Amino acid sequence: MQSNATIRAEDDQQRDSVIDLSSFQKPLTLEQAMQFAYAVSVPCIITDGKRGLNAPQIIAANKAFCDMCGYTQDEPLGQSPKILQGIDTDIEDTRTFRDNLEESGQGLICLINYRKDGSAYEALVIGTRLDITDSDETDHSAIYMTFSLHITEAPLCLPTPPKQWKN
Repeated sequence: MQSNATIRAEDDQQRDSVIDLSSFQKPLTLEQAMQFAYAVSVPCIITDGKRGLNAPQIIAANKAFCDMCGYTQDEPLGQSPKILQGIDTDIEDTRTFRDNLEESGQGLICLINYRKDGSAYEALVIGTRLDITDSDETDHSAIYMTFSLHITEAPLCLPTPPKQWKN
């Protein structure tokens, strides 16, 4: 059985490799964070910590994310996560999610996202801030790693709860 400190690689070339998370020093290097993101089987992206109109930018997107959203491995890179937003995405919720990530280092949101082909899907998005350092540990900065789960079993992203859920 695999311990909580190890993650199996997701792509066929690395299928038998195991990443031991306990071996990573803190803060992580960007390379270590990207190694982790590419190894997990849950859809995952890493964004830089920049702010602005087209920020943050996606700096890594794993195969599971690309498969879920219909992008090739390189297409999301350099784009804002806003490429996943559409007419039914609640912009205020996305702002709150981003603010929570920046202020507390963690965020959780259920929202409507859109694939490259324009089709909508419900997503549970879990994010965390990672403090990273360069290889010689002289420069520290923050990046954000988010995991997305395509919700198919239950309508968790309803704008208002059904009457039977209200007290």
